[in-house]
Amino acid sequence: MNDIVLSIVLSTRLILLLIAGIALAFFMVGRQRIRQEKQLAENRLAFEREIRQVETEVAEQLLARFAGELHDNV
Repeated sequence: MNDIVLSIVLSTRLILLLIAGIALAFFMVGRQRIRQEKQLAENRLAFEREIRQVETEVAEQLLARFAGELHDNV
């Protein structure tokens, strides 16, 4: 009788330990996914800022060139 109870207790502990391990793995994967999504959003934002900066620089250079040509032609 004691052997059966001991087997049941040990089996139950093993199953609970496995369930806890699986839950912990899901939790860690979820945190990693959130961190990666945050990093991706930051990278996209930085890229968009850089694109806007380049657009502004190109527009300024273009306007300066046109102004110089207009001044030379007058």
